[in-house]
Amino acid sequence: MNKKLSIIILNYNGYNNTVTCLKSLRKSSSIFKIYILDNGSGDASFEKLQKIVKQNEMVFHSKENLGFAGGNNYLATIADQEDCDYLLLINNDMTIEPNMVDKLMKATEKNANFGAVSPLIYYMDKKKIWYAGGQTDWFMSGTSFSQEKLPKNLHLQPTQFCSGGCMLIENSLYKKLGGFDKRFFAYNEDSDFSERLKKAGKLLYFEPEAVVYHKVNATLGSRSPLQIYYHVRNKLLFLSKNGKWYHFPTVILFTLYKDFIWNIVGVLIKPKRGKWKRVVGAWFGLSDFILGKFGQCKHKSIY
Repeated sequence: MNKKLSIIILNYNGYNNTVTCLKSLRKSSSIFKIYILDNGSGDASFEKLQKIVKQNEMVFHSKENLGFAGGNNYLATIADQEDCDYLLLINNDMTIEPNMVDKLMKATEKNANFGAVSPLIYYMDKKKIWYAGGQTDWFMSGTSFSQEKLPKNLHLQPTQFCSGGCMLIENSLYKKLGGFDKRFFAYNEDSDFSERLKKAGKLLYFEPEAVVYHKVNATLGSRSPLQIYYHVRNKLLFLSKNGKWYHFPTVILFTLYKDFIWNIVGVLIKPKRGKWKRVVGAWFGLSDFILGKFGQCKHKSIY
């Protein structure tokens, strides 16, 4: 029996990236429906996407930015109404190899306790690995990606963490677990979801024969103040949900070093207003975690 697959893509002021992603998906030999959410873009992305979607491709619009967590949950609900069996979440700044979807779908047949699977993810230059499985790092940063060069003839293998940037999961399971926790908004929601899958007795997989290329940080920018805010706040939220009390000291120390001291030293060596904003972003992230302020960042000064 053929399984119905729905692919979910979020667009936030990234029309060109979304079009490139769509074009690569259209080259796939697999059959699926594509659901796109224009996630509160401030440009004309929605109108332009409406003009280029083809059969079995649908675009929706949200006036407000629902975040990565809320946006994926929104589209998953729509896909569920179409009686899909599997969901493939993929970032709009990714392109795929034509056989990627088929490889991931085959992975679902390997074990009755299948939870989720992610592909091998390269940077866009196709030389450096961005994700090749992941580990839960309780004493440092929550999760870490394996970015080592892979041995040849490597096949489907277990992993501790599946990347939400490209992750295949059974629709009924996603629904049963309530999807992503919207409190995260962006970043670490996939780490949390991976932990919830494992607690439910499900297995996570990494499929190196399925290949994706990732632009990386196309939405928030690399080490931007806003990105730092979400990283600091959300890894502490992740830890509070899934870790133990004795994990907190080293994570706090690591955060102080990486996001406070390191940036302060950088400002003193080479003063730049933007670097101070990184420190401010880290402070807001820490204080909002303590105050229980989650969801979308409300501090406009770090946007």
